[in-house]
Amino acid sequence: MKIILLRFSSQEDSTSGALFKANDDGTKDFLCYTIEDEYRLKKVKGETRIKGNTTYKVLLREEGSMTARYRARYEAKYGKDWFKGMLWLQDTVGYSGEPFSYVYFHAGNSDDSSLGCIITGDSQENNVLKKDGWVSNSRQSFERIYPVLRDAVLQEGLELEIIDWDYPAQDEKADIKKIVDEEVRKELSNKSPQNMIGAMDIYEKISEINGNLKILEAKLEGKNII
Repeated sequence: MKIILLRFSSQEDSTSGALFKANDDGTKDFLCYTIEDEYRLKKVKGETRIKGNTTYKVLLREEGSMTARYRARYEAKYGKDWFKGMLWLQDTVGYSGEPFSYVYFHAGNSDDSSLGCIITGDSQENNVLKKDGWVSNSRQSFERIYPVLRDAVLQEGLELEIIDWDYPAQDEKADIKKIVDEEVRKELSNKSPQNMIGAMDIYEKISEINGNLKILEAKLEGKNII
């Protein structure tokens, strides 16, 4: 089974989205709203969403402290056979390739509930107006979609496609340039007056960085430069 997360609003502190089930006939069934951490080109722990425009396999994780909490909660409510483990995204990475560990679907209310995970909800507030984003009736939504996704993992396999409608590629290139410029400023500021590099050294360094930037931009466009 395939599910699709459509990210449609990327703001300074949060990402709003909607989750769908993809059907064999091409139609899609709405499952719930989502809230995640914000977009960052370079990962900041606890403040960054995972890379989009990517497909991840989903498994069930039976270990861990969150698994233990959810198992205790749902065994008391639904019996021991209902909860089989956290819905766990595999091989998750950031936009610069940094690895993420233990990214789950789970309940919560805002991006403060997430450390890169996907929070579910049955209603949603505009994260342009509420910077941390907000979903309500989160446990209700989780309890509704969990059996569907759990059974898919156990019976046929489950994959999640994340589509970034909210952050175009040209903005990603601009972020790369920002990071490169910051590295130049750091290098220059670390030089003491008696060891200040000369104008030619600066020119050569900037030329090297511009060359690396062109390679990065080409990679984003799917080109290879030798």
